[in-house]
Amino acid sequence: MPRDIEIAGIHFALAAAGNGRPNALLAKGQTIKLPQQHFNRAYVLVAAVGDQVGTFRAGDQPVQLNI
Repeated sequence: MPRDIEIAGIHFALAAAGNGRPNALLAKGQTIKLPQQHFNRAYVLVAAVGDQVGTFRAGDQPVQLNI
């Protein structure tokens, strides 16, 4: 994967691959811990093979998105 990706004006800086640490994950219901500071949005870069529906949850609010 490239180190930098820009989608719809949002810049994603990915970690370097091959350093023993992953720079991507396969979604299998994991929880991603976010910083404790007060933020009003999070941008998540996702991809799928073919049309898929993903459910994302922030707190108690599930949101289904077409991916």
